[in-house]
Amino acid sequence: MSDPKLVAYGGLSESGEFAIESLVDGKIHRGAPAGKYRVRLLISDDDFEHKTLLSRKIDPKYLSFELSGWTLEVPGTNVSLEIAGSSK
Repeated sequence: MSDPKLVAYGGLSESGEFAIESLVDGKIHRGAPAGKYRVRLLISDDDFEHKTLLSRKIDPKYLSFELSGWTLEVPGTNVSLEIAGSSK
């Protein structure tokens, strides 16, 4: 949202930990520049069966920047982020 050309992303480990990286000028950097970002889920396609299972369990709106309703503000300092929610 601050810079629509900037792409920041993070992968989840099985333990739920993740780190954010960003693609700036064709190079990968740890973290993300300060700013406001729209957020969506992206299901890895490494395992077709796993992707198919998750696709059935996740509301499709969360796969879209426009529909998820999620945003994340990255301040100019290091932060820890905890995401909590109910499982349905």
